[in-house]
Amino acid sequence: MPIVTNLGVFDDIKAQALAKEKQGGFFVELKDQILVYIPGKDRLVVSFDNHASISEDQTEPRLPWAYGLIAKRGWGCLGVMNKRNGFYQQPDLHAALEMLRDDGLFKSYPAVSLYGASSGGFGACVFAGLAPNATVVATAPQSSLAQRLAPFETRYRYARRIELWNDREAPYQDAAIGLATAAKAYLFYDPYESIDAQHFARLRGPNTIGLRCPHFTHKIPPVMRRLGLLKAIFEPALEGRLTPQEFYKAIRARKSVPMYQLKLLQDAMDRGHFDLAERTALSLLAEQKNWKIRKSLQRIRQARKEIQG
Repeated sequence: MPIVTNLGVFDDIKAQALAKEKQGGFFVELKDQILVYIPGKDRLVVSFDNHASISEDQTEPRLPWAYGLIAKRGWGCLGVMNKRNGFYQQPDLHAALEMLRDDGLFKSYPAVSLYGASSGGFGACVFAGLAPNATVVATAPQSSLAQRLAPFETRYRYARRIELWNDREAPYQDAAIGLATAAKAYLFYDPYESIDAQHFARLRGPNTIGLRCPHFTHKIPPVMRRLGLLKAIFEPALEGRLTPQEFYKAIRARKSVPMYQLKLLQDAMDRGHFDLAERTALSLLAEQKNWKIRKSLQRIRQARKEIQG
C-alpha cells in the first residue's frame, strides 16, 4: 500500500493547527494517520483522506480532504489524513477518535458533518456513530472490505488482506452500522459502477438520500470539479439542506465534460450499441476537437468490424 515517506508535506497544516493551540487546535501523529484539528464555529467537519490523497509527488503540501471549503465557511475541521492507505483499520486510530469523543470534541459543536470519498467515504460512514445525529456526505463509499459482508468487492486487494477484516468482533468494519446513527446521509454513486451500486444497496436506509451520478465512474469529485459544482453541491450537503431536485438540476451540465462523455461512449460500446456510440462520438467531435473521443471512435469502429467478422 502507498505510504507517505516525506512527512514534511504536513508542515503547513501542522503550523496552522498549532497556531490555534490555545483554542484547542492540535496535530497528532499516529502510526498510519495524522489527526489535525483546526477550531472553528457553527459546525465541525470530520474529513477523511482516500487512496488518491497520497500523491506520487511527495513535495506538495498536504491539506485535509475538502479543507478549502471547510476553512472558507469558518467551520471547525478534524482532518484524518493518511500516511498509509488502510481503510482506517488501525486500532490506535480507533482509540484516538474514541478519546476525542469522550473528551467532548464532537459535542462542543452545534452540528457535526463527516465527509469523504471512496475509502474516505467509508471512513465518514463507519465513524458516524462517534457523533450520533450527524450529517454524512460520502461519494462512492465502500460499505466494508470484509468478505463476509461484501463478497462482491474485488478491488483493493492489498487493503482486503488486512487481518482485522477477518475478526468478527473488531469494531468499525461495517459502515452500515455507523451510518444508521446519522440524522441524514447523502450518498453519491454511479449506478453503472456495479460494485459501487452494491455497496450503496448495503448502506441504504431510512436516513439516506441516494444521489445517482450516472457515468461519473467511481471518481465522482473530479467530475464535479470539472463541472464547477464542488461548492454548489457539497456545501449544502454538509449543512444537510441539499435536495435531490437541486442536485439533479445542477448536474445537467455533465454532458459537456469529456470524462463523462468518454464513459458514456464506453458504456454504449460495452452494451453492443455500436451505432449509437458512433453517432454520439461523431456528434461530439463536430462540437469539439478531443483526441480521446477520436480514439474512442476508432475503437468503436474496430469493435464493430470484429463482431461483424
